[in-house]
Amino acid sequence: MFRSRRLLLLLLLMACRTSAPGQPGLQYPPYPDGVESSGGGYLIEDTVGGTNYGIEWVHTSAGTQLWFGRLVAQDPSGQAVWRLVDTLSPPAHDSTRRLIGGQCTAHGALDQEILALVDGEDAESLRTVFSAWRADRRSGRFMVLPPAGIVCVNEGYGG
Repeated sequence: MFRSRRLLLLLLLMACRTSAPGQPGLQYPPYPDGVESSGGGYLIEDTVGGTNYGIEWVHTSAGTQLWFGRLVAQDPSGQAVWRLVDTLSPPAHDSTRRLIGGQCTAHGALDQEILALVDGEDAESLRTVFSAWRADRRSGRFMVLPPAGIVCVNEGYGG
């Protein structure tokens, strides 16, 4: 009896603990101290009545991160509230490379879960992919992808 109460108390404490900045389980906004939203990101909309997910670029003391969040609510003002499911620290890169998400194809099929670090060339289609990841909604994780066959749309081309 004592042992089961102790186990129950331990499980309750673990369930109620707050997550550290950038740790899965964190509910945001508000953002933790030392984390600032860059204002960039995109929504991965569910098309079959499930949950929407979002990818957001944030700045932390450790550098730029991508946060993969699941939409859990809306606050009284209508602002989305997210639960962090995974983080990704992309490789450091200079201004000749760009991180593109939601606008990439894999072997010709648009896939909004794909993010890619591409050459920032002046072309409609960005075909030089250095690194790629999938924001996998089933597992709630960023998964590394081989860059072969990935092409991203350059939204700023021609403008």
